[in-house]
Amino acid sequence: NDSPRQPLRRVAAPMETKLLIAGTTVAAAGAALYYLLQQRKPSMPIKIGYWKIRGLGAPCRMAATFGGIPYESVEYEVHKKADGGWDVSDWFNVKPPLVERNAMMNLPYVIDGDVVVTQSNACLMHIGRKAGLVGKTEAELSAVEQTLCQLMDLRNGTTGLAYGSYTKENALKHLQDTVATNFTKLEGFMKQRGTAFLAANTVTVADFHCFEMIDQAVLLAKYVGAPSPLKGFSRLTALHEALRKEPKLASYFASSQYSLPQNNKMAKYGGDLIDGR
Repeated sequence: NDSPRQPLRRVAAPMETKLLIAGTTVAAAGAALYYLLQQRKPSMPIKIGYWKIRGLGAPCRMAATFGGIPYESVEYEVHKKADGGWDVSDWFNVKPPLVERNAMMNLPYVIDGDVVVTQSNACLMHIGRKAGLVGKTEAELSAVEQTLCQLMDLRNGTTGLAYGSYTKENALKHLQDTVATNFTKLEGFMKQRGTAFLAANTVTVADFHCFEMIDQAVLLAKYVGAPSPLKGFSRLTALHEALRKEPKLASYFASSQYSLPQNNKMAKYGGDLIDGR
């Protein structure tokens, strides 16, 4: 964007609350007010839709649980066909009316009243804004966005292995290269900023995707008999342990959602529970 930065301006909000908005449009100001009001009133449960696996749905479910946002987990199951193929009609049979509400519809999605959100990071950010989990400053918000994108790089490499190139040799290489490279970047980012979590000293939505990707890397290492991928990453280790012990997440870890397979049934790794658990 080559437009000049706009000056700071104040926008009056209800109940004498004032928001300082830097370089935003009127639409962005309206969005800020919308989420402020959402946090002040009881809300109906949102719907989080995804396959009946952990995958990209897990961070969204964790975020809603931690944030105290009532939600319904809508899970679509893949079934094995007699010819050896895969029946994905659970999802595609119900997708058309959702496309009518959002032309970009895909999994995961979040339905929050009249608002229908798709795309993984957008779903997480929507939940995060409702729960106040996107940072408290512009710098923290930027850190949330950056680390979510970095985690998606790791996620894409992990799913590429699980659904495509999986062999024990490739899994070991993935742990040594892709996982170690991304963990080094995330750990280094935390050290540079002096934070206990990815973007701040308090939990943000980025930490839930980080937890899931650490979990998956640890399980893969156990499955192939490799050393822990967390060795040498003290901050990521502490982040993972803190969230695993977090009382607000106890119900999630005790639920069937955390016990789901990492990947779908057609995956070469992680499509069942024989995955290092």
